[in-house]
Amino acid sequence: MTKAVSIGGGLHHAKAGYGEGFCIYNDVVIASKYAIKEYGVERILILDTDAHAGNGTCEAFYADPRVLFIDLHQKGIYPGTGWVEEIGEGKGKGFTLNVPLESGTGDSAYENIFDEIISPLAREFQPRLIIRNGGSDPHFADSLTGLGLTLAGFRMIGSKVRQLGAELCDGRSVDLICSGYNSDVLPKAWISLIAGLSGIEIELDEPFPGAGNPKTAEIGNVIDAVRKNLKPYWKCMR
Repeated sequence: MTKAVSIGGGLHHAKAGYGEGFCIYNDVVIASKYAIKEYGVERILILDTDAHAGNGTCEAFYADPRVLFIDLHQKGIYPGTGWVEEIGEGKGKGFTLNVPLESGTGDSAYENIFDEIISPLAREFQPRLIIRNGGSDPHFADSLTGLGLTLAGFRMIGSKVRQLGAELCDGRSVDLICSGYNSDVLPKAWISLIAGLSGIEIELDEPFPGAGNPKTAEIGNVIDAVRKNLKPYWKCMR
C-alpha cells in the first residue's frame, strides 16, 4: 500500500503553455502523465474536490480514456467551466465527469455523490492509481467560495479515497493538497483530509460555530443529470 501526499500541490488551472488562476504549472497533469509514461499505469482516476473546476486538468485529458476525471466544484464561479454536459470527446467521451454544486452543498450531499456516482464509476473503471487534489476551499467558512463542507466532510473525502484505493489498486494514491482562503480553516481541513486518507484518528474542533444551513435537496437533480449523460458509456449509470 503506497500513498504520497504533496502539501501545496494540486495546481489544476494551469494549461500546457501558460499559468492560470494562481497556478504556474499543473502538477496534477504532470503526475498523471509521468505515471503513464514512466510506470505504464494504464488507468488513472483523478478526483478533483477543489471548490473551483479544474479546467487545466480537464483540458489535458478530455480525449484520453486512460484517465477518468471526476470534478466536484461550486457552480458558476471561476473559471466558469465544468458543466455537467462536459463529458469528454473522441475516445475520451464519457471519461470526464463534472458535478457542479450549488452554494451551501454540505457533507451529506458529498457523501451521496461518492456512494451513487464516484464509487460505482471507480469500481467499473478499475483504476491502477488514484490522484486526488483540492484543499480547504469547499469549507462553509471559506472567504472566497460558498460551499458547505465541515471538517468531518473533509475527513470523509479522505476516508472514501482510502477505501477505494484499498479495494481497487492496492492502496496506491497521490494526494495533492492546495487551496483555501481562510487561514483559520485551512490547516485543520488539510489535516482532516490527511487523517481520512491515512486512517489516523484525530480530534479537531470546527474553527467557527455552526455550519450554516447546508443544502442537500438539490443534489438529487445533479446526480440524475450525471447519470443521464453517462448512461451510454457506463453500465453502473444505467
